[in-house]
Amino acid sequence: MKEKLIKLLKEVLEEESELDVGVDPIADLGMDSVDIVDYVLRIEEEFGCNFDEFEPLSQNMKTVGEMIDYLVLLLKDAER
Repeated sequence: MKEKLIKLLKEVLEEESELDVGVDPIADLGMDSVDIVDYVLRIEEEFGCNFDEFEPLSQNMKTVGEMIDYLVLLLKDAER
C-alpha cells in the first residue's frame, strides 16, 4: 500500500527520482493545494474509497513519511 501511495505522489509531483520520506512535501517538494486535491482524487480512484475532508491530510503533512503513514491508517479504516 505504501508503495502505491508513493508512486501516486511521484506522479502528482512529476518526480522521477526516489522521494525522501523525511522531507516536507510543501516546503521541500513544492506541493500546493491543487496537488493535494489531485493526490487525494488519485488515491480515491486507485483504492476505491472516499475522503470527506482534506484538512486532516494537510495537518498530517510534516514529512512525506508521516503523510504516507497517515494515509495508510485512513485506507485501512476505509476497508473495514
